[in-house]
Amino acid sequence: MRTRPWELSDDQWEHFGPLIPERPGRDPNKEYQRKPGGGRRAADPRRTLEGILDLIRDRPLLLDLIRDRPLL
Repeated sequence: MRTRPWELSDDQWEHFGPLIPERPGRDPNKEYQRKPGGGRRAADPRRTLEGILDLIRDRPLLLDLIRDRPLL
């Protein structure tokens, strides 16, 4: 199956997925100000890695744009 340039293939995810640590759970011995489930939901690790890799891939293009158009 062909993937979009910013998407990881299943084979790539099998390689990189295990390297991403699991999100730690709540400590049952600690008292929290917010109730469980409050706040921002956890992002999908695969989509987060795809976004990071896409930024790294496009960085030279972004740097060229910045050099060509200096700030005011």
